[in-house]
Amino acid sequence: MPARSRLKPQPSAAPSGLVTPSTLSGEDSDLNTSRLERTPARSRIKHRSQNPLRLRWHTSTHLQTLQSAPQPIATVFQQARHWSAKNSELIETYVHQLYLVILSTGGYAATLYILLTVQPEEISHIPFPYWYGPLQLAFFLGNICFFSFIFLHIRRGILSAVFLSLILFMQLQSVRLTTELIGGLLALFVCVELLCFLVTKKQRR
Repeated sequence: MPARSRLKPQPSAAPSGLVTPSTLSGEDSDLNTSRLERTPARSRIKHRSQNPLRLRWHTSTHLQTLQSAPQPIATVFQQARHWSAKNSELIETYVHQLYLVILSTGGYAATLYILLTVQPEEISHIPFPYWYGPLQLAFFLGNICFFSFIFLHIRRGILSAVFLSLILFMQLQSVRLTTELIGGLLALFVCVELLCFLVTKKQRR
């Protein structure tokens, strides 16, 4: 009996399968902390799901940018090929008449050279007083070649050259060029061209 009284009763360890209050309190604290950590993410998910207007706005702006985008380069090239195939004869005619552009460049270059290097007194009386013959001739030839290329017609090129040369001559003679005067001259040349066109059309019949 004395030996038994000396031994103090030791607390028996709980079996591994049993759940004690201490383990329950620890698990509750872990669950609480995990819930606190997950609440911001859940709130964000709820905030995004509860805002459908934002999604609609993004989709509408995306559609607007797609609709307002320029045409692709491939479409432009396809349209250019279609136009060139449709107007191939006209393009070939302009290509064959490119020499007129070279001649008009020479005429305009001569005109520019006279204006920049030659004194007006040296050419003012050629061939008649205050006619400025070399300047008028270079300008006239340049206009004939250029407008014959533009209109693909020599008569229209000559009429355009005569009209512009007349305007230059009147400017050199210190004539006041008003809008009514230029418009009247232009109407006159248009009537002459229309008359010539009707006559040639009647002769072909």
